[in-house]
Amino acid sequence: MNASLSFTVLRRRLQRWHGMARLVSVISSPLLVPTVGYALLFRFTFLHVMPFPYKIVVVGMVFAFTALMPAIGIAVWRYIHRKNVHRYRLRHFRYVPYLLVFLGLNACIYTMYRTHLPPYLIRPMVAALLTATVCGSVNIWWKISTHSAGCGLLTGALVTYALLFRFNPIGWLCGLLLLSGCVMSARMTVGGHTFLQVSAGFFTGIFCSVVGILFF
Repeated sequence: MNASLSFTVLRRRLQRWHGMARLVSVISSPLLVPTVGYALLFRFTFLHVMPFPYKIVVVGMVFAFTALMPAIGIAVWRYIHRKNVHRYRLRHFRYVPYLLVFLGLNACIYTMYRTHLPPYLIRPMVAALLTATVCGSVNIWWKISTHSAGCGLLTGALVTYALLFRFNPIGWLCGLLLLSGCVMSARMTVGGHTFLQVSAGFFTGIFCSVVGILFF
């Protein structure tokens, strides 16, 4: 009787943790990474002195091109293929989302250039495009984690801008690493990726972030 009760309690706890992991996976969508990154850039660097309407326009532009438009496209694609909803986790079913994200990032970078935004505001978007390109290319052969790549992208950007703008990132870096660990654990818990896939995604994001911001 006690063994049966203990098993029931354990099963409920596992179900609760699995539900929390799914929630973390949804909240930490890679589509929101560029928007969050620009919001943090305007809040915690010298760019906070820029006029508030200017910051709203830039963040709104990033959100529209890199989150809203791809999300609508993915939703339409999923509706059209709703009979195959159980296959969305398969590697070869992810090419359409990658393509939509790639187009959105390119459109955002083009708009930034056309509106004459300074290079230090365009380079983070270039880093995001580089990350999406690498992950999309790897996805042809292997299912790399884009959630982890997004975490790595933010981590690399934080360290890079800390070096460029000369501020102490330790506190925010510790928080970001803790958040990244939660996201990667959640992705493994829901069965979306293996440990190797989330680790590869995280370090890919860091590498692309540093290269995109410093060398483009």
